[in-house]
Amino acid sequence: MDGFNLNGRYIPWDRLDKSDPTTTFEQSTLNFLQAWKSGKESFELTSSGSTGAPKHYTVPRQLLTASASQTIKYLHLKNTDHAFVCMNTAYIAGKMMLVRALEADMGLTIVDPVMNPFANLTERPSFMAVVPLQLDEFFKSGSNLASYFNAILVGGAPLSISLRKKAATYNTPIYETYGMTETLTHIALKKISGPTPDHHFSILPGVEIRQNNEECLEIRSAVTRNQWVITNDRIAMQGKDKFIWLGRKDFVINSGGVKIHPEQVEKKLEPFFNDRGWTNRFLIGPIDNDKYGQTVTL
Repeated sequence: MDGFNLNGRYIPWDRLDKSDPTTTFEQSTLNFLQAWKSGKESFELTSSGSTGAPKHYTVPRQLLTASASQTIKYLHLKNTDHAFVCMNTAYIAGKMMLVRALEADMGLTIVDPVMNPFANLTERPSFMAVVPLQLDEFFKSGSNLASYFNAILVGGAPLSISLRKKAATYNTPIYETYGMTETLTHIALKKISGPTPDHHFSILPGVEIRQNNEECLEIRSAVTRNQWVITNDRIAMQGKDKFIWLGRKDFVINSGGVKIHPEQVEKKLEPFFNDRGWTNRFLIGPIDNDKYGQTVTL
């Protein structure tokens, strides 16, 4: 492609260094694109801090291209696709959307990472990544938008049961993602749209997984420099290339020796609240108990 769209402005690639950013987001985006186009060999990344204090990484270009290649192969992305980037490019999820578009030579539209980035959408993109809040706004924008897309990725926060129910009414491929900054975003996807959504995550090409003796997921691929990355996520393996996510090891409630994942209990309870229109948030947690050590508490 000869150029890209940034907040409604068309910028040719050969004028990239002459473009004037109007926001911090545009500055961050243009800086990354200029560095990538110039052939820069390493990039500074910052984690979102969802599982602790934000961490800073220096990542070689080849690992970013390896990650992009995994997604491109899995979703069969090609140069006739058009990527819509509406996530913050200061973080890995937004940066990787830029890299995927560049590596597959896709059309590219970039907008500010707002709650509803679809309000002024004039192009017909076929591939995007969103957070759950944006996906909800996407559904509210009308089903005609969904027909443009060959793949939609959603991640960065838990998906509510109501959002999953909405996704199941669309035939457009919508995938929940599993990954982290250390794996340069997702290493596995789970289809949540259509009448028969998946219950498991399927790993991307070139990714290996295994379960350690604490039942936690371990990951190895070219993106992890072929080293095993140990997670705190407890899983149930479904063959060699699929798994069901159970919950965080460090969130487990030990009640009389029985290990209980609060996320699984919350998943069971959520339909009860949802069916009654009770939208108040709730959580499951432990309370210390002399007899059982901990008890499960709503």
